[in-house]
Amino acid sequence: MAEADITLESRVDVTLAAELRSTLDMALSGEGTLSVDAAAVEQVDTAGIQLLLALRQEAERRGRAFAWQAASPALQDTARRLGLEAQLGLPPAAVSTED
Repeated sequence: MAEADITLESRVDVTLAAELRSTLDMALSGEGTLSVDAAAVEQVDTAGIQLLLALRQEAERRGRAFAWQAASPALQDTARRLGLEAQLGLPPAAVSTED
């Protein structure tokens, strides 16, 4: 498997939003598919989901495909609870259905 353009740490939340935004902006400057490895994410809040959604939308606006290399259960569950799994492009089979 190819190396991801972005590898997320265990936390994706409001306390790290500015730092993460800088990393995401740098990744957007490339070409081809923008891949994100979110396997290590253990904690994600609404601000983190918003940032990831903005990343996906901006990649598509720039004509770049967006792909999840991996998405942790925490990310999948938070996206599902917010009703944003489809907008984030998470595959339906990977999204938890447990409450």
